[in-house]
Amino acid sequence: MTFSIISYDRNTKQIGSAIASKWLAVGAFIPVYRKNIGVVHAQSLISRKNAENYLNLREQGQSPEDAINQVLQCDEQRDHRQYLICHKDGSFYAYSGDKCRNHFRTIIGDNCIAGGNLLASDNIIDEMIKTYEDNANLQMAERLLLALEKAQELGGDSRGQESASIRIYNPDYPNTTEHSVDLRVDNHDTPLIEMRKLLNAFRSGDRTVK
Repeated sequence: MTFSIISYDRNTKQIGSAIASKWLAVGAFIPVYRKNIGVVHAQSLISRKNAENYLNLREQGQSPEDAINQVLQCDEQRDHRQYLICHKDGSFYAYSGDKCRNHFRTIIGDNCIAGGNLLASDNIIDEMIKTYEDNANLQMAERLLLALEKAQELGGDSRGQESASIRIYNPDYPNTTEHSVDLRVDNHDTPLIEMRKLLNAFRSGDRTVK
């Protein structure tokens, strides 16, 4: 019911999260960030609790492999889950349970990871990765939105559209004057069109979306 992408900038150490779904306010539920660990998307059968548990285990000193294995072992619904993880060092982890609903897939690229389920076609995730990686000259938020827009162009969530989210996590926050992108469209017939308006307004400094 969701397609998403997490990116990493190896120069600024910023992590980006972008999601779209036929689900109300998806941005409130899926991205979970911990400054000293990274970002987790626990989707398909959404579990913010599992994402928090993973981050807790990592903070306690467990390796990424041990932490995700413990989360999966304790979860009776693990075969329905999908995880995308980006750690603060730019390493990625992907998992899709065998019972995620078709089409479902996760792919790790050079500087991003993308995944989705209940997709309209099986090439959507490949094209999201390609779109992000091919636009290295653009700002991270723009690259993330382009990846979501490409996915939607190919059919996106097979059930339709409803919400979207884009967030950039800056490791220097709050000791910086730079405002990071943190935008959500919670309920709209064409959320990515609205997201494009919001991002353009954010860049221009105009806080009124027309």
